[in-house]
Amino acid sequence: MTGNQARPAAPFAKTSPFFPRRAGRRRAGLSLRRPALTLVTGLLVLAAGAGCTAAHPAASPSAAPPPTAAHCSAPDPANPVFSHTSGNHLISTRGQVMMPYGVTVFGLALRDWRAKEAQDDRQIRAAITLWCANYIRLQVAPAGLLSATPDDAAYLAAVRSEVQLALSYDGNVILTAQTEKWPGRQPARNPTQQTIRFWRVLAPVYAHNPRVWFDLFNEPRLRTAGRMWDVWQNGATIGGVRYVGMQQLVSAVRAAAGDTNLILAEGPLAAQTLSEVGSHRLTGANVAYAVHPYGQRTPAEWARHFGQAAATLPVVADEWSYSPFARHHLCGANPAGWVPEFFAYLRSRQLGLGVWGLVPGVLVTSTVTFMPTRITGTFTCLHGAAAGTALANAAQNGSRAIPQAQGVGQLVQQYFLRYARA
Repeated sequence: MTGNQARPAAPFAKTSPFFPRRAGRRRAGLSLRRPALTLVTGLLVLAAGAGCTAAHPAASPSAAPPPTAAHCSAPDPANPVFSHTSGNHLISTRGQVMMPYGVTVFGLALRDWRAKEAQDDRQIRAAITLWCANYIRLQVAPAGLLSATPDDAAYLAAVRSEVQLALSYDGNVILTAQTEKWPGRQPARNPTQQTIRFWRVLAPVYAHNPRVWFDLFNEPRLRTAGRMWDVWQNGATIGGVRYVGMQQLVSAVRAAAGDTNLILAEGPLAAQTLSEVGSHRLTGANVAYAVHPYGQRTPAEWARHFGQAAATLPVVADEWSYSPFARHHLCGANPAGWVPEFFAYLRSRQLGLGVWGLVPGVLVTSTVTFMPTRITGTFTCLHGAAAGTALANAAQNGSRAIPQAQGVGQLVQQYFLRYARA
């Protein structure tokens, strides 16, 4: 840990059933080896009180050093399986609260996805074996999956392959519909009929697999003064475009795949807020809500945008990061002070965390070693050509090393090492 980082609380005890390991593929190029019986790091499990109404424990300092990366690659039979939502929690098949910690991998969302498959594989393996992630969030492009009728067989095979790689470590997988990264057409700002068709194809592939979760639409961005939440929930025709609501997506997924898989619905304003989700709750079994709290740096902001919702509803912060270049208004305040406070806030409310992403210039400096970015002295933002290089590398899932980039990679890795498994 850096000298500026507050140490989080010691991990809670966990138990969980063994989940059989599946055979997976291997590709050359990544010098990360796992034992033959490697099990993915288990979701942190907290004993759930009756009805999941126990008070949230507050994070407190601990003198124990964090585990090392080797801790992640060892077999771990304590690996919970999602069962259902209850109150404001995700519950495992053992009746215990689950807190997911994961990494977003996005090569499949790009038009040149074939050239990104090896890089995706490297990120998946590194996220699990070096960073202790217990789920992988794959961004999948509806335009890619639906580029043929009824679907693009090669693209679906690539999705299956990356999902199976994560499952082969007994991990969990979140699949999300990502429209922003596929060039050629203006990306949909909110779900459309294309999104429904996407889930009608993809959801049945993983129906009844509790390790695969469905994140309905990545970062809804449609702004409608005075109507944003109603449009988010139920859809509307705006500017000649028919947008569907999250409720229609939930119904479409449940009709296509049943009730087993967890559904995640991201809030509006690019998933920045869940401030009014309490009055716009979605109906259906096993629905949780996702937030991407980029640019939020104070307890008041965290409480307003997702903390209050998390008091009564199941919430997952499934994408967040902080980088040295302008993206989501990320660069500015020195993160050495407020990021540990952010992590403690999540812990105090039993909320997991997903991060973006293991690409050079963001959370890592290289995809050879996956060395985490660090904060060295005063946090410095990248400018000019260096910022452009780093941003292009991150946007295209590139492998070009960005050794000069500072970032919160080390803080994230140590947080995951401490809490993603007991």
